[in-house]
This record gives sequence, structure tokens and C-alpha cells, in this order.
Amino acid sequence: MLSLTKTAKNHIRPEKNSRNRTIDFMKGICILFVIITHCNFSEKSRLQYLFPFWIDMAVPAFMILSGYVNMAAFSRQNISCLQDAYHFRIIKSLTRFTIPYIIFYIAELLLARHFNTFSLSGFGFRAFLTGGTGPGSYYYPIMMQFVLIFPLIFILIEKYNSLGLIWGGVINISFELLQHAYGLNEECYRLLIFRYLFLIFFGAFLYKNKEREIKLRWGIISVVTGTLFILATQYKGYEPLIIIYWKGTSLFASLFIIPILSIIIKKANLKCVLVELFGKASFHICLVQIIFYVFFAEYFYSLYDNRFLHLIIALTICLSTGCLFWVVEQGLNKWIVQKEKHIFDKIMNMRLSEKLDNWLLK
Repeated sequence: MLSLTKTAKNHIRPEKNSRNRTIDFMKGICILFVIITHCNFSEKSRLQYLFPFWIDMAVPAFMILSGYVNMAAFSRQNISCLQDAYHFRIIKSLTRFTIPYIIFYIAELLLARHFNTFSLSGFGFRAFLTGGTGPGSYYYPIMMQFVLIFPLIFILIEKYNSLGLIWGGVINISFELLQHAYGLNEECYRLLIFRYLFLIFFGAFLYKNKEREIKLRWGIISVVTGTLFILATQYKGYEPLIIIYWKGTSLFASLFIIPILSIIIKKANLKCVLVELFGKASFHICLVQIIFYVFFAEYFYSLYDNRFLHLIIALTICLSTGCLFWVVEQGLNKWIVQKEKHIFDKIMNMRLSEKLDNWLLK
């Protein structure tokens, strides 16, 4: 049985070096959608090309995939308490996101100074914590929160399964009710992971129950509910009582993609080396596309009056530069993780009671 405190000494096995190629493939498709959604499409064009049903589902899909992948990694280990869950991957995960983010933030700062785009006074500690400036800049703060809370999600799903998923939904909806009741501003709302919490829980739940068949009736209900919500809010101008901001990627809109992505993960065997590379480098590509759209996109838009060409340029630059960034940064990341893990292991293995005994004996 799982517990929230350490009751016995557990030995965490080394993480297996196995990847689900379909997961990498889907992450690659999602990062393509992220680049596309930030291109200069008008609102009319976005609706005409049905963006709310596929392009806008990129980040919700990322949240489900992240929950699935991390649940798989945690489940392969001999983890029986919350302390072990935090000990397993927290330093590696924090470093994995933070090192490329620091490089990105320095680059954004230097470019802002060079182009005189923003006041440098806006690039302080607060800006660093909130993801910098640009489309998708909320993603780093969201993933930092993900790293910190996922061990608890793992424990809840591992111990309670379906009940844990229900708790995820309750917390997600409660957050929406609270932000509506207390008037949380959009800037704060976009930075908080609670709006995606059910999707992360569901990704973990999906891996936990990977051998179970998907019930058709629940899938149909989910797709129909999500479709109706998207049609009402994005095409008919309906303003829901609870969801104020980011309606197109909210919990209710995401019900459309949940069964579809579940079937792809469980049934499909999608492979393409190039798209999988985009998936592995997706975070780095996300950071690169922020810089591209903030500092360089308008220049290319002014050269060519062709939206299709704009999109090809954006995809080519962001994908190639992001993959190169990922390759170069990997070596630095591994070296830092080894050093940090050595220090973290020492801290986690220290016993407070022994230190107290030594202090009392002095």
C-alpha cells in the first residue's frame, strides 16, 4: 500500500531507457500546432479552418501526454510513498526545464535590448518567474508547477484510481468557480496549472488503466459534450457562467480531444523519426517560437504578403532552431543533473532525528 510518509527504506530502480514512439510522435504534432496557432491567422480564418477542434487542442493534449509519460516513469519504480515520489525525478525534471529556459530568457533579454522592443525594467525576477514575454510564455511556469505537484497526483491515482481522477476533476472545477467568484485576472489565470489539472490526472489515469478497454458510451458523451461547448463558445458567442478566460482550451472544451487522444495512445502505432524528433525537442521548440514571434515574425511578414509562406518560414525556423537548441543543450543538462542529484541524495538521506540527537549530546 502507498503512503504519504516513508515507512521503510525503498530502493528506487534506475529508470529504463524505453520510449513510446507514439507519444513522441503526438508531441511532435502538438508542437507543430503550437507554431501554427501563433501565426497571423485572423479570427475568421481560425474558425473557418476549424482551429478550435484541432489546432487549439495542442496544449490540452500536451497536458494529457505529460500525465501519461510521468505516470509511466513513476510506475516503473519501486515507489511506495510521497517522499520516494519526490526523490525520484524532481531534480532531473526541474533542471530539464530550467536550463533551456534560462538560456531562452537571457536570449530574450539581449534581443529586447538590441531591438529596444521592451523596457528592460520589465525583465526582472517577476518576469523570469512568469515565463518572459511572448506567445506561449506561460508554459514554463505551468511545467514547474507540474513537476512539483505530479508526485501527489501519482500517489492519488496509484492508490485510488478512478476516485483519484474524480478528485482531479473536482479540484479543477473548484478552481474555475473560485476564479469566477473572486475575479482572478487573466494574467494570473493563465499561469496557474489548476486549469489543466483534470487533463494531467486523466493522463496518469490512462496509463494506470492502459490494459482496460475504452468504454464507447463515455467516449461519445465526452466528444459530444466538448463539441457542443466549442460550437457554443467559439462559433455562437455563448458566454458560460463559470469559464471566463481561455474557453477554447478549458476542461469542457478539452472533453472533445480526451477520447480521441486516448484511442491514439492505446491503439495507434505512429512512427516518423522527424516528427518524433520534434516531440523530443518540443519544449525547446516552444521557447524558440516565442522568440521568433516576438522579434522576427513581423520582419518576414513585411517581406512577403502571403500567409502560407509566413507559415512555412515560421515552421522551418522554429523547428530547425529548436531541434539544434535541444541537441546542444542535452550535454550541459546531463552534467548539471548528475551534480545536483548527488547533492539532493545527500539531503534526502539525512535523518533529522540523528542530527537532533547529536545536538542534544553536545
